[in-house]
Amino acid sequence: MGDKELRDLVRASIEAFNDADWDRWRKLHAPNIVYDEIATNRRLTGHTECVEGLKGWRQAFPDLKGTITNLVTSENQAVVEVKWEGTHKGDLKTPFGVIPPSYTHDVTRAILLLKVEKNLIVEDRHYFDFMTVLRQAGMIPEMKSKAAGA
Repeated sequence: MGDKELRDLVRASIEAFNDADWDRWRKLHAPNIVYDEIATNRRLTGHTECVEGLKGWRQAFPDLKGTITNLVTSENQAVVEVKWEGTHKGDLKTPFGVIPPSYTHDVTRAILLLKVEKNLIVEDRHYFDFMTVLRQAGMIPEMKSKAAGA
C-alpha cells in the first residue's frame, strides 16, 4: 500500500466513525481487528466487539467527531494525532463505573497507532488523556497551573 492509499484509509476510518457509518467502518478494518484502548485498559477484538465499543462512545457523546491534526505514515503503519470533540449527553461506561452526562462540550487529544495488512486496518492502539475526559465530566477537580520551576 502506498503512502497516499494509507493516508486515505486512515482518513476514511475516522470519517466512518464521525458519521457512525458502521458498515463502512467494517469495510476498512480486518474482521480480526484488535482495538487497544490504552487509557481504559480495554482491548476489543473483531468487528462486533469493536463496533459495540465505539457505539458506547457515540452514546455518551452523540456528536463526537475526530479531527486529524497530524498524520505520519511509514510502510504499513500510521501515527495519527486526533482531536476528539463532542458534548457529553449520555452515560459513559468506564472501568471506574458509569459517568452520568455532564452536558459539557469536551475536547480530548489522542494518538492512534494503526497497523495495516492487505489494505485493511488490523490493529488500532488508541492513546488518549483519560484524566481530561474525567476532569471535563466533573469527576475530578480542575488542576491549577504552576509557573515553570515552581
